[in-house]
Amino acid sequence: MLNVPPAPPTEVPYTVRTAQRITVASRLVAASLISLGLFLFVGGTGWDVQWHAAIGRDRVLTAPHILMLSGIVLIGLASLSAILLDTLRAARGSGVNNQNSSHFLGMFRSSAGFFLAGFGALLSTLAFPLDEYWHVLYGIDVTLWAPFHVMIAGGMISAGFGTMYAFTAEGNREAGRLRAIAHVGFLVAAALTLSTLYLLLPDSGCEHGVINVGSVSVGMYPALASLSTTFFLFIAACTFNRPGGALGVDVVVEALRWGLVAFVPWAVEVTRLAEGFTYRPNPPVVVITPLWFPNSILLITVIIEAVRWFARAQPSSQNWGVLASATAITALVFISERTWLSQVS
Repeated sequence: MLNVPPAPPTEVPYTVRTAQRITVASRLVAASLISLGLFLFVGGTGWDVQWHAAIGRDRVLTAPHILMLSGIVLIGLASLSAILLDTLRAARGSGVNNQNSSHFLGMFRSSAGFFLAGFGALLSTLAFPLDEYWHVLYGIDVTLWAPFHVMIAGGMISAGFGTMYAFTAEGNREAGRLRAIAHVGFLVAAALTLSTLYLLLPDSGCEHGVINVGSVSVGMYPALASLSTTFFLFIAACTFNRPGGALGVDVVVEALRWGLVAFVPWAVEVTRLAEGFTYRPNPPVVVITPLWFPNSILLITVIIEAVRWFARAQPSSQNWGVLASATAITALVFISERTWLSQVS
């Protein structure tokens, strides 16, 4: 027999590794679109709160409602697209497998984050017509904490958590540029989710947010502000696992705060003139939503970054140190925000 050397392996340009990188890249695009949807929702809600207080509520499809709905629809479409693409890739055996995806209803495959984001968008979409019915029953001047307002915001917060999960999961699977994009995307998504939660804070500082226990009245704003701020900043610091995680979230939140301060009055005035409305008696002289963003967030960010630095330097005391500092920081924010609330009340 002749010794025939084996043929050299044929180079396949579309490798398994290439398919996985394409999957990660497409998921990062979808997660970025969901973050954009959250951004539109935050802007639209800040505008809508001011519109209700300054002008009133005249119909369903007001300009701020359209902006809010645009964000919700974008989140829903981005989540659905990611799920369908991943399901198709899984069927073809191209970059989606049991290690990087979850099953849903026995036939859909994708990152769990997109299922959560899609559920949040669906929840908010269903809440919009229900909220209109609520307004028909109880009038236009309902509380910000009306059931379907909370349902809309809760859906968007769920979408935010889903986006944070998606960015984290894909960042852990990749290196280099894609990992850097995922890390930045996570910080932006965390800031947008925290800002969405802050949208519910104005009522917590009013009569709706007061709990009466016997003869003692306890305001909910300091507790909600302290718990939410500390929770999200610690998540960012621990997930980012390097200096700057909490600071990155703080920078984006502050940018959103001052962006709302600049955008909302301009948007209300332009829309009012275009539609021929007049202001209600005694309209608010401040921009409501960003006013209730916690003022102590920068101080807490610095403390959390210092705690994380100490925890890395002293690994043996990391768990207890983080727990103790989280408790202390929460108490500090509580006291700070309660003092601020007593001054503006």
